[in-house]
Amino acid sequence: MNTKKSNQSYFIGFIKTIILILVFTSSFSLSKSQCPSPPDCPADPFVPGTPYVQYISPGCSVTVNWCWRVACGVYYDFVVTSIVFSNPTCYSSTIQMNQIVDEAFKDAIKNNPWNANIPPCPAKMTGWRLGRIGCAAVFTDTGNQLRWVPCIPETRCWEVYEICYLSPSFGGTYEINLVDTFPTQSCSTTQQPEVPIEWIDWQEGCQNICN
Repeated sequence: MNTKKSNQSYFIGFIKTIILILVFTSSFSLSKSQCPSPPDCPADPFVPGTPYVQYISPGCSVTVNWCWRVACGVYYDFVVTSIVFSNPTCYSSTIQMNQIVDEAFKDAIKNNPWNANIPPCPAKMTGWRLGRIGCAAVFTDTGNQLRWVPCIPETRCWEVYEICYLSPSFGGTYEINLVDTFPTQSCSTTQQPEVPIEWIDWQEGCQNICN
C-alpha cells in the first residue's frame, strides 16, 4: 500500500513538473525576440539581438527585444519585436516609449552586431533603418510582466538614418540623424496576436505606439 501511494505521489509530482515546464517554456519563448519575416531582401533573415534593459526606478525596468540584419549588403536594419515592463506598476502614461526605443537603437549601434564600418564625422553612413512597432496589444503575462506585442499582421513605422562616429574625446558616441520616415497602416486593419491563454488582456484592441 505504501508503495502504491509512493508511486501515485511520484506520478502527480511528475505531471506538475511537466506542466510547469510547459508554462515556463511558453512564456520564455515569447520573452525572446521572435524575429519577423524580412520586408525585402528575403535572402537576409533577421537575427535576435541582445535585449536592451533600462532601469526606470528601484524594482522597475523595461526591456526592448529586437532583431537585426544586413539587408542586400546596403541596409542596416533594427526592428523592435516587443517591449516588456517588469511589472504593470512600472508603466505610466508619462513614459515615452519612443525614447526607450531610441536608447535601445543607440545601444545596438554602440555594440555594432552588423560589424558596420561607421565613419568618423563629418562623413555619414547611410542605409540605417529602424522599424518601430506600429500597432500593438498589451498583456500581463504569467510572470506579471506587462508586454507590448505586435498585432497581426505586423505593422511598423520605419525610419531611415545616417550615422557617423564622434571622436573619443566625445565619449565614443555616435551622431544619429533622421533622414526619412514611413508611417504605419491604420490599427483598425489589425488583430490581436495569439498569446498563451494564461496571459491577461490589459487593454483591449490594437493601438498605435509609433508616436
